[in-house]
Amino acid sequence: MNQGSFRLFFDGSCGLCRAIVRRLRRLRASTPIEPVDIHDDRSMAMFPQIDRCEAEQTVILLGPCGRQRRGYDAVVGVLTLLPSMRWMTPALEVRPIRALGAAVYGWVSKRRHRISRVLGLR
Repeated sequence: MNQGSFRLFFDGSCGLCRAIVRRLRRLRASTPIEPVDIHDDRSMAMFPQIDRCEAEQTVILLGPCGRQRRGYDAVVGVLTLLPSMRWMTPALEVRPIRALGAAVYGWVSKRRHRISRVLGLR
């Protein structure tokens, strides 16, 4: 794995999560983003600072300097690395939008497996 990369820890057992990671790979990030399936013991062994139980509940973005962002903050962090999406990040940080975004993220996160089934993303 590239030392200057961001790592995105995600639930590889979730069809929706895998679909998002596939899409993310097609977009050109300004800095590499390497997805890490939290169910891959070998990969997770390289990151003892990541709490797997927490990562089962929320996506975690680990920066090259060790900074961790979780949930909605991780999503915004990923968007800042995508030149085609970066333009929207200032709006996503505005207090009312941030609160709404965090609530929507939490709702989807808790229902991601059900959403995956409904969308046929197994």
